[in-house]
Amino acid sequence: MLRPNKVVIHCNGEHAAQFFHDLMLRGECVEQRVCPGAAAVGDAGDAEAASNPPDPDPLDLQFVLTEDETLLERTLDGTSWPRVALMLIVLALGSVAFFTKAPSMRWVALAVTLFALGFGDGGFLSVSHITSGISAGAGVYLRDVPLLLMVVFTVGTTLVWGRVFCGFLCPFGALQDFVDRLVPDRMKRRLSRKIHNQAVYAKYGVLAIIVLPALAGRQVSLYQYFEPFGTVFSLSPSVLLWAIATLFLAASVVIPRFYCRYACPLGAALGLLSLISLRRIDRVEQCGHCKVCELKCPTGAIRGATIDFHECVRCNICEVQLIQKVGACQHDMDEIRGRLVHLTRAP
Repeated sequence: MLRPNKVVIHCNGEHAAQFFHDLMLRGECVEQRVCPGAAAVGDAGDAEAASNPPDPDPLDLQFVLTEDETLLERTLDGTSWPRVALMLIVLALGSVAFFTKAPSMRWVALAVTLFALGFGDGGFLSVSHITSGISAGAGVYLRDVPLLLMVVFTVGTTLVWGRVFCGFLCPFGALQDFVDRLVPDRMKRRLSRKIHNQAVYAKYGVLAIIVLPALAGRQVSLYQYFEPFGTVFSLSPSVLLWAIATLFLAASVVIPRFYCRYACPLGAALGLLSLISLRRIDRVEQCGHCKVCELKCPTGAIRGATIDFHECVRCNICEVQLIQKVGACQHDMDEIRGRLVHLTRAP
């Protein structure tokens, strides 16, 4: 159904500018005009006021919606199909890497994610997409087909398998993984389990700081101070934002995926969603004794025989090393003996 060709909306007073902003957020085609005075936009009323109109108030605005296309038509007309193709390739590579659990394939997927979505297209997800959806509605996703594909893929995979996006499709996560691969093990450190268990909740506090104002209907932009990937991949000119990004990257040199563990608000949102994920990582009897996977987990999500699933980024590291079929430990025995870990024989 086509929308009306032209609809005139009269709005004056202190809320006019906010109303105009909300219309723009929803993707409406709006012409903004200054009304000739309150009499022109109010009731037919007072003849004297009409003959002597006051000076125009910049907040007395007249909005003319000139929309004559459906949302679908407008979206398709404005879609960059090369970007859609690129997004489909990235999603396909991430899916293949996740399901095949081939380490080499994962590094290929991470490299494509880093350079294509990060430094190239800039089509990565952000917590700002959550706040925009809250403020402007679902239409904010429908106007951008590549974004819509990423959102649907991320929500769908999280509901089924957990934070697959974090493990394969986040450019800043990929950057941290490449940094971790280049840094010698002797430079790496771990927080104590007690401190780590408390620190992981910091990112949920960050998520609340960003999302609660949007839920309250307030336009507060704070996400850029907590999402360094926007600074890095968009080459922000802000010295403050670069200082924040540098601190997070420096911390990630010492503690693998430091940002993902303790500060990422989008990861926190996906972590909450993963609490209802349908498919979890299977564990076996030996997991209560062996520490190989626990020590190699990039987010510290493994705790003995259990996995803190909302902290797990489904990177496949433990699955590749440990479990290929339930009930059988697939570790290299020389690696286990080197750690002096005694395994009990499975029945």
